[in-house]
Amino acid sequence: MSIEIKVPNLPESVSEATVATWHLKAGDKVSREQNLVDLETDKVMLEVPAIADGVLKEIRIQAGTTVKAGDIIGVLEEGSGGAAAPAPAAAAKAEAPVAVATNGAAAPAKTAEDDAQSPAVRKLLTELGLSAAAITGSGKGGRLTKEDVQAYADKQKATPVVARQEAPKPASTPAPSAKPALGARTEQRVPMTRIRARIAERLVEAQATAAMLTTFNEVDLKAVSELRAKYKEPFEKAHGIKLGFMSFFVRASIEALKKYPAVNASIDGAVADPNGAMVSGATVTLTSKDTKESSAFVSDANGLYSFRNVVPGTYQLKVTAQGFGEYVQDGIEVRVGYPIRQNVGLKLSTTTQHVEVTADASALNFENAELRNSIDPEVIQNVPLLVSGSIRSAANFASLLPGVVRGSGDVTGAHVNGGQSQSGIVVLDGIPLFNSSGTQGLTGAVLDFPQSPDLISEFQELTSNYDAQFGSAGGVTVENVRSGTSNFHGTVYEFNRNSALNAMPWGSPPPKSQDVENDFGGNFGGPLKLPFWKDRDHKTFFFTNFEAFRIRGGLNRDTLTLPSTAEQQGDFRDWVDDQNQLIPVFDPATWRLKIGGLVEQPVSLTYDELRALPHVEQVSTFHCVTGWTVNNVRWGGVRMHDVLAAAKPSLSAHALEFVSMEVPYTDYLTVKQASLHDVMLAYEMDGKPLAQEHGAPVRLIIPQMYGYKNVKWLAEINLVPQEQLGYWEQLGYDQNAWVGRSNGYGT
Repeated sequence: MSIEIKVPNLPESVSEATVATWHLKAGDKVSREQNLVDLETDKVMLEVPAIADGVLKEIRIQAGTTVKAGDIIGVLEEGSGGAAAPAPAAAAKAEAPVAVATNGAAAPAKTAEDDAQSPAVRKLLTELGLSAAAITGSGKGGRLTKEDVQAYADKQKATPVVARQEAPKPASTPAPSAKPALGARTEQRVPMTRIRARIAERLVEAQATAAMLTTFNEVDLKAVSELRAKYKEPFEKAHGIKLGFMSFFVRASIEALKKYPAVNASIDGAVADPNGAMVSGATVTLTSKDTKESSAFVSDANGLYSFRNVVPGTYQLKVTAQGFGEYVQDGIEVRVGYPIRQNVGLKLSTTTQHVEVTADASALNFENAELRNSIDPEVIQNVPLLVSGSIRSAANFASLLPGVVRGSGDVTGAHVNGGQSQSGIVVLDGIPLFNSSGTQGLTGAVLDFPQSPDLISEFQELTSNYDAQFGSAGGVTVENVRSGTSNFHGTVYEFNRNSALNAMPWGSPPPKSQDVENDFGGNFGGPLKLPFWKDRDHKTFFFTNFEAFRIRGGLNRDTLTLPSTAEQQGDFRDWVDDQNQLIPVFDPATWRLKIGGLVEQPVSLTYDELRALPHVEQVSTFHCVTGWTVNNVRWGGVRMHDVLAAAKPSLSAHALEFVSMEVPYTDYLTVKQASLHDVMLAYEMDGKPLAQEHGAPVRLIIPQMYGYKNVKWLAEINLVPQEQLGYWEQLGYDQNAWVGRSNGYGT
């Protein structure tokens, strides 16, 4: 019987394939599951196996032709397959010597076992000149893997090849062609596969359509080369290593970081005479008020001066020049990342100029369009932060800055300039703080990286137009750590929150819950004085800070309850809540609704007996005293007067006590109220049995009264002489809970 060989269904989004290789010729015997042909698509290589033993009768579509799913590419004649004579093949395999691929030797002949391998294995066998028959496979069903082939090839390379005597060649055999020279590369041009062609097509398309920006900055390294040539020999003698170009690159990087500070700041300006002409050679001295450290700069030919990498703090600027009076300016406040421009005008006088300022030297940022909002150091040190459930964090000061909108009442969900919450970054002394859990921005600064306000000297929030180094962050929080000064200084602090000092929260029953929180710590800083620095100026300072947090109560923590021995056996009658109150458990086999008290005939109804009473349904609105309602609730159950009729109440009974399985919920109705036509005991809600949370198995329904009178998990009904206050009435709710006419409604 002839079987058509068809192109199988192609992978998703692939419409056509190319016939890559036929592994058999027309007339060759075929075994079931033997690979006949390889099909190549834009994405994968497919194999078409034989579905039966037989003979390849016809090849209709040759290699290199494009086909589609369902196309007939050949015909297989079923019946006389290649499995009929395995013995000769096995004998030939046993008699044949092991093929060893040597340089220049012909590759072993292709066998049916080679065709049964995957495309990757067949390709590797061809490249190494090996036969699958000589290799033992470790894959599924004994199939070869690439690792098997490579291991066999490595083993053959390590095994010496035994020279074998070859038969004498006939005299007419032509001389072998000359071998290529050692190291020469052979070149063979072959058509690209379909996958490679599609990849090349996509690359060319991307190159033609994608927007690419390439910037070339040419640098003249002639001066660097001359400098290196001058000092490389002395440098190598002094340090034992050669002077490379990396040293110059590092120095250039340092100068660039100084020019564009991210951690510290800069002060620039120009020195001019009274006529506005620039003064060159003027000595400009910048002195820190905190550390007394000074640095000097001589104005250049254009009268310009520049101080880079200036540590935040308060500074004094002094300018002296020959023929001009001394210029002194105090109170220059330097903040993190702020480029300050301070121009100096000298006078032709020997009198010292003294300029006292109390604000920043320059209120405007002349260097870039960056918008920064900052918290003054005095505010950080003097304004207390709320101690509420966690250690203090300086990031909470962000809520005082313009452009920062708090989310859910605190800064953890804040939005900066309308951006998403948790989308910003926090930079502490130039180091970004990232949390792998994903909480970034102000949220991470408060919860994951809380920095003590006593540790931070300055706090800033960059809201727009900030530098590209911060990427696309939705706001940048910059914090700078305090430094020691020339004087020793320390602080000890304690912040206490205690529920004993608080009033009773509105609506909460006594006693007050415990909430005792203590946030305490201290810091100390100053100059670093060591014995061998006794006669030197101190330019090294230290500062250390410690803060801790303790809390008792005040936190809502999850309660983990382990089942008791009885509960492990399925008995949950001892199941209690977090207040150690029994949780009602409904068991239809044991549950009883008891009706007693002032009755002539006490009644104890099972769940089935209660359902056997006349069934009624009604649709009503459920009203909660807090204001919410649920409309059109369909209740199913029995009317109250039908239940009472079975117990025959005494004439001395004037009220009914409804007792819940969940202690201590109890409530009361008068006999007249309980006899209203719509008062019922419900065991169904919206056509289904009551759920546990809705009061199963039975609950009281009084549509004309608020929900707190509708006792759930009903267990007993007792007739009593007079009405008393129920559980909710003892907490202040009205005893007669008429909808719209009680609890402050409709009065």
